[in-house]
Amino acid sequence: MPDFSCYVTIINETNEALSLKSFSAERGEWVLIPNLINPRATGNARLKDSAGPSGTEGEFIYIISSHASSSFKAYQTCPYSGDNKTNANPPPKPQAVYAVHFRGHSADNEWVEGGVQTDDHPIYVEYTFSYSKSLYKFQLLHIDASSGHPIRNSAGELIVGQHRLWDGDKNQNDGDKGSFQPNIFPYDFTSSVPSSSSFCVSIKVLNIELLGAECLLYGVINGSRVMKSGFFFIESMGEILVSVHIMEPNKSSKPFSWNADVAWGMELRLSDHAVECYPPGKCVTRLEFYWISEHLHRGFKNGVPVDFLRHVFPKQSLHLLDDTSIDLGWYNMCTEDVFFQTNKVYDTISGASAFNVGAWGGIFELSYYIAADESGVYGSLYRHVNCMDQAAMLELQCSFGTMRAKMSWLVQQPFGYINETYLVGIVDASGQFQLCNNPFHGTDATLRVVDKDMRGRTSFYCHVYIGQSKPFSTTNDHIFDGTAGPSIGNKLAEQYLHEAIDRNTRLYEVTGTSPGTVDNIMQGDGVTGTDGQFWRPTAILELAPAGFRECVLNLLRSSAISNPNIISQIQWAHVPEWINTVLGSRCEVAFGHVSVGNATAQALWLLSGANEEDTTKLRVDVRVETHLSENGDLNPERSAMAACDCLASIIMSTDRDPDDLWIQGTLGEYGEKSLQYADHIPAGRIVIVSGNVVVDMRGASSSAALEPLARRLLTHTTSHEPFSLHVPTVVNHSFEIPGCSQNGATNVVDGIGAQFTVRCCLDSSVAAASADVHGDGLLLSKYSIEDMDGEAGRAVIFTFITRDLGVHDVDLYFAHSSTLTSVSKRVEVEVVDGHQSQH
Repeated sequence: MPDFSCYVTIINETNEALSLKSFSAERGEWVLIPNLINPRATGNARLKDSAGPSGTEGEFIYIISSHASSSFKAYQTCPYSGDNKTNANPPPKPQAVYAVHFRGHSADNEWVEGGVQTDDHPIYVEYTFSYSKSLYKFQLLHIDASSGHPIRNSAGELIVGQHRLWDGDKNQNDGDKGSFQPNIFPYDFTSSVPSSSSFCVSIKVLNIELLGAECLLYGVINGSRVMKSGFFFIESMGEILVSVHIMEPNKSSKPFSWNADVAWGMELRLSDHAVECYPPGKCVTRLEFYWISEHLHRGFKNGVPVDFLRHVFPKQSLHLLDDTSIDLGWYNMCTEDVFFQTNKVYDTISGASAFNVGAWGGIFELSYYIAADESGVYGSLYRHVNCMDQAAMLELQCSFGTMRAKMSWLVQQPFGYINETYLVGIVDASGQFQLCNNPFHGTDATLRVVDKDMRGRTSFYCHVYIGQSKPFSTTNDHIFDGTAGPSIGNKLAEQYLHEAIDRNTRLYEVTGTSPGTVDNIMQGDGVTGTDGQFWRPTAILELAPAGFRECVLNLLRSSAISNPNIISQIQWAHVPEWINTVLGSRCEVAFGHVSVGNATAQALWLLSGANEEDTTKLRVDVRVETHLSENGDLNPERSAMAACDCLASIIMSTDRDPDDLWIQGTLGEYGEKSLQYADHIPAGRIVIVSGNVVVDMRGASSSAALEPLARRLLTHTTSHEPFSLHVPTVVNHSFEIPGCSQNGATNVVDGIGAQFTVRCCLDSSVAAASADVHGDGLLLSKYSIEDMDGEAGRAVIFTFITRDLGVHDVDLYFAHSSTLTSVSKRVEVEVVDGHQSQH
């Protein structure tokens, strides 16, 4: 009897089971059909013809276990009269994931791909259900993230909150250093990194076959997957937002970074088949991520400089991670970095602070500390430091990994003669560190180590280092010293002092001094701000030990000039405009900024090429104190007292004995007080106080060599009208709030993350401006100074970003263009929930 059956083989090459959904027969009957075909298995079926001249015709549908809505349908017929047929249409969906290939033959004929001979019988059909091997493509559109801490990119722009990391239409690469859109993820060092560091990648698929597919997006760095999304469905051909997180590390006990080019790819679920990113030129994105403490140091109130982060966290800094504790392990690493990797050299001549911090801390010139010279090497612009500079750098760097208590700023005076140790940057010609027990040996390397009782051996008059926690416990907390040793947290205070201080020399008896002990360790404020903020400690002299205080007071008395000239200083804000006229065409400004804060303005300049006979750079630091009377005029007495306090701070910012360092200056004709380094000190420094102005100049091989340069500078900047100096006046101010119909008349801003400006009109030219927000509710993004059409004076436009709801006070500061006298204006800003605003 003729056989018109359809013999069916179903080969399942996927990792998913196939379940029989339905089957039917128009002619004949299914005598064999499997209900389930397991992954990587084969099933057999038979559609048998019935009695009589009819043949067979039928179909079946299998659904895919992981996609209940996905199925494949097969039809086959072997009729008594007519053509044999078979097909598997429509193809299973998503077409990008699954494919069905079939072939057939009748009787003993050859296989026919995608069909069957139209005549002869029975027919044999083989269906292969597999994953699609077709190539499909997707496109990266942009990448967004939210920076939990404010960060300043290398162009000085503030980045905080939601921002665009990468855009296919805009190059955000910051050369080979990183990105112009870096991002900080605040981290607690105990929770899952992936859960605390997601960001959003926007993509678009380019093939309709991908609709309905379940995909995973991933980022590759140096051949390893480091970032990935969860699985998501492709539901449209438009923009798709995908949440991506970091895979490695899962947890970290220390801060770390990823700063690299990320190559993006996508794969289909289960099949693991790749979906290609297209076009190739826009498939690699530069991403710069940092994971630091949830608690941001107060010095970074207006943003963490990305150049600082890039030094602390080298690209892909996972090699920094290990299982040691956050407190000691991270602090240890930071101490070694500050000692070995910042390109600094201890000032073995004067031991003076170079970056404005004093014995009790204060504002740290971070941007100046890390600035590079023409070599581009981090920290190479100005290399000489003392213990206060190093302690400030160490405090800031350690703060990125502070999980609980803050570190303590420890001051010790007296400290004493030191045992042989290494000092930061003191190396021989081959770069090997050299021992030292005579810190102020000047430029004579043979005097680094001397006999312990040698007359003329120098000591640390004052020394500053860091304690493990705040408040500091002399019995429980470890010591970190980035100046000498280094001491990397492996000693408590008693052991640290025992190993650091030479107590066996007879020089204490000779000099009438004594070595330090744990009982004379004092705690200072530490770093209170960075770069252009101002900190005025209360009664700084009262904080000092009696001997230190008396030393400073004696120097202040000796600095006074008999019958002083009544003059002051002007034009220090504009040094680049006139410096070649005064010091010659070779002189260049290597670094400089003008800043203003509460009752104080500063102009800081580092000049190269000022002296043809000496390659030493000349540094000029000008401070102008402006304390006003009740009617808004300059109060000469209070301003002069503040300038005198500034001079006291300068005296107290050295590790060397001030009595050995300072003498009365020779430039008394330029002010009421004058000090300079003594004749035996092989470095030049001259400080004059003129009314409310302090001018601090250092450079050259001695004060005598510096004096001609100082005279030329002071002669150019001298004003003979010291206390009739004009104080700028804020004529009016207004608010400009996007989307607000009452611009200028309201101080109410809608929502967190909103940007608004405050415009202040002043009656005179302005050299610098700044803002101090009380609390953390607002951030100063930037300010600009503009001309006012048809009017004298200038307008200063401050741009702020809201961070918290509530009423926030903001102090705005302005420095006069010529005199650097300053004035402040307090404004009040209310930030409300956008749904509650009535304007």
